[in-house]
Amino acid sequence: MKQLIILIFIFIFTISIKAQQNLTPFKDALLINESISNGTNDFVEILQKYNPHTPVNTIISGNPFLKKLSFDLIAKVNSASAADNIIIEAQNSQSEYSFIPEGDAVKALGIFIANRFKQELNIAFLNKFKEKLTSQAELKLLFPMTYQFLLDNEPYNYTDFLESLRASLKEDLNAIPSNLGDLLNSKKASLVRAGGSLTSDQFIGLILGLEAIESYINKNSSAEVILNVTGHSEITNITSTTLKSSLEFVNIVTSELSDDVTRDWYPRDEMDDVFGESDARLIFIGLFYEKHKTFYQAIVPLNLQLNLPIYLDKFYRAIKVIEDYKKDLNKNKTFGLKPNELDLINYFELTIKSLETVSDLSEIGITRNPIFLNKTIPAAQDALNILKNIKQKEYATSFVHTLAFISNYGLSGDFKSDFVKYGNFAVNIVTAEDSEGMVKALEAAALPVGSYKIKRNTIANISLNAYAGVFAGGEFLDGRGNTDLPDNVESSSVITGFSAPIGIAFNIGTAKDYSSTNNDHKKLKKYKKGAKDRVLTGASWSVFVSVLDVGAVTAFRLTNDDTEALPALKFENFLAPGVHIIHGFKNSPLSLSLGYQYGPQIRKIKDFENQDQINGSSIRLGLLVDIPIINFYTKSEK
Repeated sequence: MKQLIILIFIFIFTISIKAQQNLTPFKDALLINESISNGTNDFVEILQKYNPHTPVNTIISGNPFLKKLSFDLIAKVNSASAADNIIIEAQNSQSEYSFIPEGDAVKALGIFIANRFKQELNIAFLNKFKEKLTSQAELKLLFPMTYQFLLDNEPYNYTDFLESLRASLKEDLNAIPSNLGDLLNSKKASLVRAGGSLTSDQFIGLILGLEAIESYINKNSSAEVILNVTGHSEITNITSTTLKSSLEFVNIVTSELSDDVTRDWYPRDEMDDVFGESDARLIFIGLFYEKHKTFYQAIVPLNLQLNLPIYLDKFYRAIKVIEDYKKDLNKNKTFGLKPNELDLINYFELTIKSLETVSDLSEIGITRNPIFLNKTIPAAQDALNILKNIKQKEYATSFVHTLAFISNYGLSGDFKSDFVKYGNFAVNIVTAEDSEGMVKALEAAALPVGSYKIKRNTIANISLNAYAGVFAGGEFLDGRGNTDLPDNVESSSVITGFSAPIGIAFNIGTAKDYSSTNNDHKKLKKYKKGAKDRVLTGASWSVFVSVLDVGAVTAFRLTNDDTEALPALKFENFLAPGVHIIHGFKNSPLSLSLGYQYGPQIRKIKDFENQDQINGSSIRLGLLVDIPIINFYTKSEK
């Protein structure tokens, strides 16, 4: 019965393959016409494949359309037959629906299933990505264009689909510096609360740092960047008097030294005329003081109010550094050298350094608040590094910096692991050189090497699984029906070999009670079991039900890449039902297996023809590599 089912399956599969091969009437019509025009006899073979059971002359005479040709096609067939000694008879050797060798069918079916399996797995990954974007607000904020694309499109023809997905992912990666601001705002409630990681002022400090980046992205001048940062609406919510006063004063000075129309610093020659001539300088300072006297006197101690010129001179020098760099860029333009992205980033970097300089108001007695120095400036510089990597198309490095930004400023939360997973996928897709590279990136994300760790770090898991490795044990061979074993074959023996069973694994991760005094426990995954805290140790136990064992083929392919070298194989040769208890070692893909298995018939490929294929059972102990194929069920928490 087993053989009958296998043969029926092969027959159906063979028909489905063969029926779709080679019959392309449009292309064949062109080839036949070309063959006849050129006086070659190729047309006979093309006609024959449309009915291998029937002589070509009979095909033509029985076809109402071929008979109406303007020339005698049968005569040409006969002529071709005489010239090339072609036998125009029914081809009994290879019927269109005859069986191809079973070994070839096994190989073809294996390739078909493997490719289809990968496709289904890839589509499942993309659908899971869409689910994550829908359910996790943080992930959606970092990948808004990708979310919209996945929402509007289904990934069934994913090879073409990946091209469009790539464009969305690239747009999101390029917009990461801007999207970080949206992420930060979305996390305010959790960050700024009792026991939260940030005070309200620290949170605003981060907002100001990302505002600087946003201003640069919007191609604002250095003056406008400083105005946007120091004039941000959140400044009214700052509780620190010194921080609030210093930002407001920097905003006032910037406003007085920049043009309301151009939103940029006054021209350099005008700046030099005012600050470079002593009387003009004092007139400006006096007018500035008169206009802002009330605010200035309120924030500056009386004994230091006359130090205003010292601070304004420092502000002027900071502006000169920025404007000198801009002047050099403009000079390059006269030689046909346009500023590139790195030139502009350097200009912005000087702006951030100048902002850091002018935010120090110690000359006039205002103590520098550490928030601006420890939050605002670092956030702007870190986001700038991300932006610099993006402009240089170093997406992998920009992702690393983004991940560091999210971790350093307490923005990660529960979505960090998913951001790592899908962020790496986005980088690999965007940096792939061609469509084949994108498919490989998708396959790597859908089934990453090292996926054994899922089993080691979950409470429970069910998967389609393979194992591969060496084993030793005792084997007990069967007779063949009423026929005894050959004289030279022992019914029981000690065996060693290479095994690669495939089946279903039912897995549980090992766990122990959590101890707050154990530093190792702090590195492990923690979960609740009743009132107790437990940690997963990184090891696992599995009950594995095997169905097939392709260890012979696997071992052969490890030392021989030539597919053609494989002999004719049958499904029944690899059937190996069994039950195994498997221990997965901590933080390793290696596993120790003890189990009972019936089969397979084929133990090795070498000297295949001379092997006596006998059914047998074995009790075996193996050291195997854990290779999860697909996870059906995973439970991470109680």
